[in-house]
Amino acid sequence: MIRPLADRILLIEGEKEGRYPHSHSLYIRDGGGILVDCGSDIGQILRLKEEEGLAAILMTHYHEDHFLFLSRFPDVEVWASEGDAPALESLDVLLDWYGVAGTGKEPFFRDLFAGKFPYRPRTVARRLADR
Repeated sequence: MIRPLADRILLIEGEKEGRYPHSHSLYIRDGGGILVDCGSDIGQILRLKEEEGLAAILMTHYHEDHFLFLSRFPDVEVWASEGDAPALESLDVLLDWYGVAGTGKEPFFRDLFAGKFPYRPRTVARRLADR
């Protein structure tokens, strides 16, 4: 379901009321369309992309419930904080930050991120910094 929050901001409610492994997303009707996180409802996201455009996806952080559908948009620019960008750009970094790299749990998480959460490394085109 999509609900307006403000004049140019929409809430895209995630499947299962945004419960894991989903989340909620925001769509900003500005700059060609900016999606904030992409773990909500893929059908609604695709509809908004088709009807209004999608210029960028702003990732609030690197957790799998927020990048769930990121791989569905390989041609859309990704934005993220300087702190989160490395985990979006490298599965090895993501696994290290989850604390499973080099452990017996690493194969399980590699398979999990390759399948259920189709992780694909992405270049972060715009890195955001605190000022």
